[in-house]
Amino acid sequence: MEDRDKAQGEVPALSAVTRAAVRAAVLAILSDDHSYEAGLHKARTVAEGVLAALGPQGLIELVLALTSQLAAEIEEKASENGLLAADMAEIRFLD
Repeated sequence: MEDRDKAQGEVPALSAVTRAAVRAAVLAILSDDHSYEAGLHKARTVAEGVLAALGPQGLIELVLALTSQLAAEIEEKASENGLLAADMAEIRFLD
């Protein structure tokens, strides 16, 4: 149970390179000075840069960091709304 509690809502320690890549990818999508499609392209460029610089393991670290941070945000939002995090995720990612 402790491992599950530790895994939920806890963002793993990130290398400086991964932290910079996470920030760049998120800001690329959120930036309002270009279109959403351009933001996706820029985020893809960030991911490609991580792959080129750090290889597949670096790309895995980036994905895990982004997923962990998203999960933490979903848990916080679910708690604020009296929902289970898993239910909030199901609602958020409905097909």
